[in-house]
Amino acid sequence: GKADGDSSETELSLGYTMGDVALSLAYDTGKKGYFGDEAQTVVSATYTVGGVAVTAKANDQSEYEVSTGFTF
Repeated sequence: GKADGDSSETELSLGYTMGDVALSLAYDTGKKGYFGDEAQTVVSATYTVGGVAVTAKANDQSEYEVSTGFTF
C-alpha cells in the first residue's frame, strides 16, 4: 500500500489504429472506484466504414457502451 500522504499514481494510455479499426486502453491508478469514462481502466474499439463509426467501450466497473456516429 501507499504511505500516508503519498499521492503518487500511475497513468498509462495506449492506442493502435489499423485501417478502419482503432483500439485504445487507458489505465489510471488514481481513478479507483470511478465510473464511466473516468474509471480506472477503460477499453474501447471503433470500426469505421462508409461514413459510419461504431464504438464499443467497457471499463473495470462492468459498464458497457455501444454507440454509432457519422463521419463526413
